[in-house]
Amino acid sequence: MKLSDIRTEDLSAFAGIDFVAVDRQLIFDPWVTSLDVQVTLINDEIKKPHANFIVLVDNVVNGVAGKPNRSNVALLDDDSEYPITIKV
Repeated sequence: MKLSDIRTEDLSAFAGIDFVAVDRQLIFDPWVTSLDVQVTLINDEIKKPHANFIVLVDNVVNGVAGKPNRSNVALLDDDSEYPITIKV
């Protein structure tokens, strides 16, 4: 079993305003190399320019984080009623 932490970090998109923050531990079963993580967008119906946030994977135990261990996520429209899924 492999463990790692995943969290979001604000850039021009802000947790609690544009999306719901993620800060949790992931558990990878043996032979599993990736997992899907959902990030819920907040629909405020205000027209805004594109915004970005970071997804960061760290504190890996019994495995190795890929390089880079962070990814920039671009929100083209944060007013979706559906969560987005990120593969880590």
